[in-house]
Amino acid sequence: MLVTLNVVALVQEDATADQLTEALARVQGIHLGIRHVATGERPRNQLASDEQPDIILLELGGNEAEDLHEVEQILHQTGGRVVVFVICGQSDSFTVRRMLGLGVRRVYARPLEVQGLVLDVIECMSEKRSRVQRARSHKGALTAFVNAKGGSGATTLATNVACTLAARHKHKVALIDLDVQFGAAALGLDLRVGSDITNALFQPERIDPLFLQALMIEHASGLHVLPAPGDLTEVDTIRPGATSALLQAALDLYEVVIVDVPRLFVPWTLEALRMAHPVLLVSQKSLVTIRDTKLLLERLPLNGVPREQIEVVNNRAQSRIASLDIQAMKRTLKLECIHRITNDYATAVAAQDRGVPVDQVNRRSAMTQDIERLAAYLHSSLSGEQVRSPGLWDRLFRRRA
Repeated sequence: MLVTLNVVALVQEDATADQLTEALARVQGIHLGIRHVATGERPRNQLASDEQPDIILLELGGNEAEDLHEVEQILHQTGGRVVVFVICGQSDSFTVRRMLGLGVRRVYARPLEVQGLVLDVIECMSEKRSRVQRARSHKGALTAFVNAKGGSGATTLATNVACTLAARHKHKVALIDLDVQFGAAALGLDLRVGSDITNALFQPERIDPLFLQALMIEHASGLHVLPAPGDLTEVDTIRPGATSALLQAALDLYEVVIVDVPRLFVPWTLEALRMAHPVLLVSQKSLVTIRDTKLLLERLPLNGVPREQIEVVNNRAQSRIASLDIQAMKRTLKLECIHRITNDYATAVAAQDRGVPVDQVNRRSAMTQDIERLAAYLHSSLSGEQVRSPGLWDRLFRRRA
């Protein structure tokens, strides 16, 4: 499970900013914001009154009375819900104890000992991951796929990842096609549709695990699919709570639930995104798609989808029509880690036309292998198993392109 840690550094010296940027850029999941504090300016003025980052790195100037007051004010302003690290010159032990007594997590002396800071930040990352896991009250694991731009490939990825989790990792998996009007999951697996998702969404009072199980279609891989009707069914009458009731019943019945969510952000689709962990936002390396990806990364948290639950998938990587490289994509989206699915148009189209998973068309395709890696990543998040056994440094700082 990928968790993002939002770190705000209030620094006075350029050297400190450079050290922090270089050290924390290597830690997976860190979003670092550097804010320079001018001489005589109060660092807390650089924070919005309602701002709640995960960590504040506060560099102090050396006036102990003013520094203690500033620390106290920042801790008060953030309500004790933010981890505060302090960087300062050589302070006496009494001042350091006062800061720690006020609630500062750790005080670092200049010159900054970077390795210790990195380990402390990684510990904060682990603490946040544990909090997020404890907050998940449902029994199964719910992953949502949604296109950042229409046609980015979310349905193909959702379908194939779900098949891989069922066939290769032997999970009890449900694929729910929430794209009521244009869903194509059943078509992509050559399944004959009888009952469909509207039987549940339009009768939420009937939803329970037994009712849901009766609506499912079983695929040869062992995957259970709740298809969309594949017509222009009216969606305005879907009641609030219908989606969450459906997904909760699925989580009671299955180990893993994969949801293909339409690019339609209304109450009944947002219910699915709020419950999902992770939300896999399927993007591509084109300017328009990345613009929409950035917009969703900014706006979905305002609609109740926590930022740490959203991850980005760079689909059709290495396509000849890509207008940006992966580093430009990461810089624009302010992400260190992006999942990659290699472009293989011929295999994807052949699989869709035949109604089979991509591994039945070309087992050795780079796209097939990337899909299997994405499935293994979700499997490891659920089971706690490592996908591979890298060295310590690689585990701490590995990147996905």
